[in-house]
Amino acid sequence: MSSLDLGIVGNSNVSALVTAAGEICWTCLPRVDGDPVFCSLLREGTDQEDHGFLAVELAREVGPAGCVVAADTSAEMVAAARERARREGVERRIAVACADAAALSGDPAAAVVLAREALQLVDAGKDARRAAGLQERLRWYLWEAGDREAAELALDEAVRLVPKDPPSAARARVLAHLGGLRLRQGRLAESLAFADEAIEVARGSGALAELAFALGVRAWDRAGLGRPSEGLVDVREAVAITELLERPEGRALGVTNLSSLLSYVGRLDEAIEEARAGLAIVRSVGLEGVYAGTLAATAGAACFRLGRWHEARDLSRTALAAVPPGPDAVWVGAAAIRLGAAIGDHALIRSGLAVGQPVVAEVTDQVHRGWYRVALIEMDLAEDRLEAAQIGATVGLADSLPTVLDDAAGTITALALRIAAERAEIARATAEDPELEGQRAIADTILAGWRQRRKRTHRSKEVRP
Repeated sequence: MSSLDLGIVGNSNVSALVTAAGEICWTCLPRVDGDPVFCSLLREGTDQEDHGFLAVELAREVGPAGCVVAADTSAEMVAAARERARREGVERRIAVACADAAALSGDPAAAVVLAREALQLVDAGKDARRAAGLQERLRWYLWEAGDREAAELALDEAVRLVPKDPPSAARARVLAHLGGLRLRQGRLAESLAFADEAIEVARGSGALAELAFALGVRAWDRAGLGRPSEGLVDVREAVAITELLERPEGRALGVTNLSSLLSYVGRLDEAIEEARAGLAIVRSVGLEGVYAGTLAATAGAACFRLGRWHEARDLSRTALAAVPPGPDAVWVGAAAIRLGAAIGDHALIRSGLAVGQPVVAEVTDQVHRGWYRVALIEMDLAEDRLEAAQIGATVGLADSLPTVLDDAAGTITALALRIAAERAEIARATAEDPELEGQRAIADTILAGWRQRRKRTHRSKEVRP
């Protein structure tokens, strides 16, 4: 074994051991529990082929007497070192670690480029599992970059590459992410089926990280299908697993999921408590840029619904200062617009629109899209634009899933009825009989649609895939 006269450098996510000569002889990427990319610490002797380290050698070194000693820096040596890196997977691992870092720091386009470079270093015919893992990662980066079609294709390729038998973490992972994709598309029954299969495979293969993710997906499926208590059991189990694994990204995602789901099912005080705890966690592990905005917006929205408007305003400002990348920014925008419309803060409305409008077309998440529509309707109402508000409510009802009965759909329905009533009252006062009858007909249609939605939702609760 090499000398243990070493120094240590790093942060809360990654660390490295460094020799007296400045060589990195041990580090794991992308986390401290990942694969050892640099591992020359374990090299037994100097006669072995050098590998698994990062070092900088001077091309021209000045000796103690002032003479210049030339180092061997031939092109053949550099080429041989690069080939060893390719053969041992070091270059691929570095590309993947850099891609993860780019995605987590808000630059998914760079992550896509790096992931595709890493895929070029893998022979899918000989190493299908590794290629599938990279395709799944590429799916994440493409999704965050807004290329939904390419993301789905990458995930389909990952599912194709990973064999069903024996059960494996790779199989559980791609199934869970396929479930997550269907969840974002609003296809809850399909998502639930994939999540159930992923959970079975993960438990069978002992893949705890994949189990936690699949449980998080199933939690939202169950809540969306009218089974919120089962969903909360799932997400709490997922959070417990991430705490056991001590993985920063998993813990951050878990607590974000838990606070959002608590808010979704109306347990607002608990949602605020978990979101505030989550903010402390993501700050401690350096992931504010990805999760802080969503957590603060969730806590702020819950405070708003409880009438704690001063807290809501402070949390909304925190969220706007840490807007998450991609479509998740819509949730931050929705919370700011709703609060601004309620308290007459036009600057807050403008800030919410500035972060939400550029990405709203990319949003496939039914929950966030529904609340953003609510925010726009309430903004129009606050500014006395009844006709625009009614158009927005009509579009919102048509856009929401007919088998999902959640707070956003209920709020849009209530606003649509309120708008129809206000316009009918104006028509009655001005003796505009055709307009009065038209608004009454609109209200009847809204109520009939709501009753039909309740029947469909009741049936979806009874039929459990």
